[in-house]
Amino acid sequence: MSDYSPSITFMLEKGIAGLDIVSGLERYNGDERVYLKILSVYAGDVRSLLGSLASVSKDDLNDYRVKMHGIKGMSMSIFAEQIGDRALKLEEAAEAGDFVFIEENNPSFIEAVTILIDDIDETLKAVKTDIPKPVSDYPDKDLLLRLLNASEVFNMTEAGEVMEELEQFSYEMDDGLALWLREKVDTMRFMEIAEKLSAMI
Repeated sequence: MSDYSPSITFMLEKGIAGLDIVSGLERYNGDERVYLKILSVYAGDVRSLLGSLASVSKDDLNDYRVKMHGIKGMSMSIFAEQIGDRALKLEEAAEAGDFVFIEENNPSFIEAVTILIDDIDETLKAVKTDIPKPVSDYPDKDLLLRLLNASEVFNMTEAGEVMEELEQFSYEMDDGLALWLREKVDTMRFMEIAEKLSAMI
């Protein structure tokens, strides 16, 4: 534990239930700034989905399945494996049309996710993670192309991962593009993203 900064040491000592912090750091090659940013993005992205998950009906199971697929992927990427496993079961239930299973398990899932992201937010606030980002002129074109491809096939997990990479920098000449893309990804308006990026790339 002595190899970590005071912020990460604090996180490890405090712990976040349901989150494997050490494995998460290893996934991102020990880059603490990137890891903390990814946790922040995860909490924000998942929180933005919770309202729509609470009112699931038989008529929108496909939309629910897509959102659960996204939460599953994002959760596994930060080693919140319990949440990821539960999201997988709900995704499979939606695909099978098992609305009874969803009705019985969705409320407790939302509660568990809310607890996790609240804990992440509180911990990040405690360690004061506003670390200055490196500055770039414009978002990397290869990343924008990846985001375009992800948007065209409604791949929420890939889009989220690309945004995490884009948001590792502050941009001086993008005319607000990165902020616009974050808003559209958060609200899953992938057709708008695809139209805009198609015209640019």
